Amino acid sequence: MLCKRFSASLAVYTFGRMEKMGFKRMNRLAIWFLVTMVWSLLPAAAMAAVSGRGTLGCSVVNLTTSRGISGGVDTVLPPAGSCSGILIDDEGHLVTTLSCLLNRFEVVVSLCDASSWPARFVGSDRESDVAVLQIRAPRKVLSKFHPAILGTLEDVEAPLEVRVVAMPRPGWLVVSSGSIAARPRAARFAQRVVEDLIYTTVPWSPLLEGGAVADDSGRVVGLVVDPGKGLRSTLGGFGLAISGELIQSVATRIITRGPLPKPWIGADFMDITPTLATLFDLPVKRGVMVVRLAPKGPAAKARLAASNRSVTVGGVKYPIGGDIIVAADGRKVRKLADLMEILRGKAPGDRLTLELLRGEKRRKVTLVLGKAPLKR
Repeated sequence: MLCKRFSASLAVYTFGRMEKMGFKRMNRLAIWFLVTMVWSLLPAAAMAAVSGRGTLGCSVVNLTTSRGISGGVDTVLPPAGSCSGILIDDEGHLVTTLSCLLNRFEVVVSLCDASSWPARFVGSDRESDVAVLQIRAPRKVLSKFHPAILGTLEDVEAPLEVRVVAMPRPGWLVVSSGSIAARPRAARFAQRVVEDLIYTTVPWSPLLEGGAVADDSGRVVGLVVDPGKGLRSTLGGFGLAISGELIQSVATRIITRGPLPKPWIGADFMDITPTLATLFDLPVKRGVMVVRLAPKGPAAKARLAASNRSVTVGGVKYPIGGDIIVAADGRKVRKLADLMEILRGKAPGDRLTLELLRGEKRRKVTLVLGKAPLKR
């Protein structure tokens, strides 16, 4: 729903109906004045209607960079450099996707009250594609808007019904309904592994980039992200979103400690599931297998073993034979997301103790985390 176009059409329709119902003797100017007032209020009403509490619509904002390519008013798709974001606190901090910002240092934020303010780039996390900005507006202005309530992974269960709320252009509110297609999982995304990605039945569209994925209570469980040209064709009509829990974790770290360099193990991994464990006769049903080692990386220096062979099943090639990590710093590791959560509390130079299985033998290895390279 595009609020302005919808309300304009409704205004014209209402005016015509009032004439047919016997209001021809009324002053046409008075009728038009009444309908115009309703028209002007509809976008705000639509903003409130997208959330049971009436707050989510005004938690979603539009971001436009100075290098964006301007388009005509009638252009349906937003211009390059224009996307949505989500307010997350009372200080004016908001989150969006890093990939949608063509110029991160000259960004204008448009709010639901039609006001526009410059934004300061606070920091970003390339691995998760999350960017944090802060609106440069007086506190009395920011106090009028309610930050979004971010959900946790426990709030995300398939098939949870959700709505995607976005503002691709200033004043344009777009709402699309769907559901969660699968539990959050780690996936290779834009040449990197991102944990806690949510698959939804709402296909990706430029109109939804950076929009909020919310449940019926208005709680934000995800942020719409562009899967990239290579992955779009394989999603089969599904969309991807960064989980609200990952957004909260990344944004909090950036706001409180700044854009610190990320710790790096220097390896690629694969989740072990009960199905794979049975298929390949593995010693555990849950864990994370080391698939590939980066040359001279922390994992290679600690002598971790990567997969040494592969098996093709149903046309899919699975690397096997690597160490299986089952715990890190005394905490269980059942999937890659568990390991990534532990790493988010670390910094380059910190030590990480891994408990792993090599064949049937259990062993402990301590490695010194490195600094994640910008490109891997």
